[in-house]
Amino acid sequence: MEEKIDIYYKKINFENRKELNLELLSQMHEIDKIFVFPKKSYIEILKDYLKSKKYNFYFVINKKNKDLIGGAFGELRERNTFFLDKLFVNPNYEDKGFGTKLLLRVVSDLRVNHKIESIMMMPKPRTKSINRRITGLKPIKINIDGEIKKIIRKFNSNFKYSLEKHQTIPNIEIIKIKKNDTEKAIVKKEKKKIKLKRR
Repeated sequence: MEEKIDIYYKKINFENRKELNLELLSQMHEIDKIFVFPKKSYIEILKDYLKSKKYNFYFVINKKNKDLIGGAFGELRERNTFFLDKLFVNPNYEDKGFGTKLLLRVVSDLRVNHKIESIMMMPKPRTKSINRRITGLKPIKINIDGEIKKIIRKFNSNFKYSLEKHQTIPNIEIIKIKKNDTEKAIVKKEKKKIKLKRR
């Protein structure tokens, strides 16, 4: 049986930008191989992002040894849109569902705290797979009493996610966050039942 890893999440933006410290940035540079910049340049570029007040950084961290498990960052844009520049997972923690957990956290925070309706990105194959899990097109693996089960997400709350392609740029995917009309219909039906009972 796989050892359970206790994790915590961290969000860094303009307000708490000093928390994007050298240790965290150094770990990011080690994991994030797509940026080909030397370490010093990489760190300066990411620090500059936070000066704009539009950038959000999200991290998932191992509580026990403070390892950076994964990270994501991107920019708040007009029309309730967020552009996700990067999502990455430490190779030592791949295939354990941390990428999906992290992106779910990002999407949830953007929906609740920034009223975002569209999250745009140019996903790599692994991120494409995560997008399909989040939007209910592919099953999510979850641990139930030590047994791994595959479950398709069902949207029983007042919102739902869908996945779309950009109309003009083919390699861009968009996670759309919409109010769940099905849920509204259920609520209306329940209210009607209550009114009828009162009569």
